[in-house]
Amino acid sequence: MRRGMTVPALREFILRQGPSRNILNLEWGALWALNKKYIDPDSARHTAVFQEDAVSCHVKGIDGPSEATKPKYIKNLELGNKKVVYNKTILLEQVDAQSLKENEEITLMNWGNAYVRRIVSAEQIGKNTKPNVTSLDLELHLDGDVKKTKKISWLAAVKSNLIPVDLVSFDYLITKDKLEKEDNLETFLASDTEFRAQAYADCNVVDLPRGSIIQFERKGYYKLDVEYKGEDDARMVFFDIPSGKA
Repeated sequence: MRRGMTVPALREFILRQGPSRNILNLEWGALWALNKKYIDPDSARHTAVFQEDAVSCHVKGIDGPSEATKPKYIKNLELGNKKVVYNKTILLEQVDAQSLKENEEITLMNWGNAYVRRIVSAEQIGKNTKPNVTSLDLELHLDGDVKKTKKISWLAAVKSNLIPVDLVSFDYLITKDKLEKEDNLETFLASDTEFRAQAYADCNVVDLPRGSIIQFERKGYYKLDVEYKGEDDARMVFFDIPSGKA
């Protein structure tokens, strides 16, 4: 349950199996996919950007910090509203920045369209590695068509809007789907099962109580395990909730 499994999903999954005296080997993916059906409608949408090699972008068309109110989830307005902070300097993830081309029109999620006017990259190291992007210049085009553009996550580079979080995911303890009688358990035990990535999350996460289930857009569903403490060196901790996809 600490990982984000819900009782209704577990109950439905058990009832689906029906009564049986046989030993069953069931796939975890089917259970997590069913759980997703229960958590999705009530999961507020938030934004997180991985800290490692995050790219600073200058945005033309806005003078300084401003705010707007947006629904927490457009398909469930009963969840209420969230605050979206805009600024002339924003952060993008490195993987998104590397996917962009100059003069390409993109969509900044919860904001609108913008043109990529300039890409600055570091020197390339090795033939098979793509150089990191160090900065971007964007120009807002809020009247642009959002239906045909690449969707990009971002956060305004304002201290109060860059909340340090750890995004934690877990792998299976056993690396084989089904152990046979002759198998040695220790042979199939995973050496590493916990993976932790540092990120920034939007300012709205500070109000979440422990146990909240949300979606970080373009990343997945997460359950809050360590809530906001208001200390500079403290990090909120979110556990990744599997979606059932391979």
